[in-house]
Amino acid sequence: MEIKIDDITNPEMNAFLDYWQSLRGPRFAPSWKEFDLLALDAKSIPYITVVDVHHDPLDFVFRFWGTAHVNAKGLDKTGKSVIDDPHFKAVSGFDEFKQVIDKKLPLAVQDTAKFPNQDAEQVPIMVLRLPLSDNGKDVDKVISLVRWELTRPPSLFLQGDQADQGDRRDSGADKECRRWPIDIPQQPGDQVTAQ
Repeated sequence: MEIKIDDITNPEMNAFLDYWQSLRGPRFAPSWKEFDLLALDAKSIPYITVVDVHHDPLDFVFRFWGTAHVNAKGLDKTGKSVIDDPHFKAVSGFDEFKQVIDKKLPLAVQDTAKFPNQDAEQVPIMVLRLPLSDNGKDVDKVISLVRWELTRPPSLFLQGDQADQGDRRDSGADKECRRWPIDIPQQPGDQVTAQ
């Protein structure tokens, strides 16, 4: 369900929108080159996606797929079309991207999506999609901040050649889960080292 931009009350979403507004000035959208992901709240970056707009036929290909999406959804869509995987928001996501390029305006949506390893069939999500334009006339990218609340902690499910060849453990949901081996410092001043 689309919601009015002025009705957004989430501080993280508002900060994302404010940063975009500060870059665009009098234009309908800033360029991708101007948009610095590191200028965002570090907690937001994993929940960001960026799509490149392709024409003839119209398609949206993920340029950036934040790590929170990988962890919660179990796949990396970087370099893939929004319609490559029928799960999550493929059809409605495509329509939302199309609306952003047609209207050249931000779009805020409250919706639901299916996540692996969750008790609920559908999880509530909040989406804010913002147009980007390198030529100042056409939307050539759409950057989105997508937030959700999971009932269980996300796990990184990997299969095939994506699977880590190192140590593995059961996620508790009969799925393969990648564990990041790390040495935890035992005393103040000890160094953290990855194995």
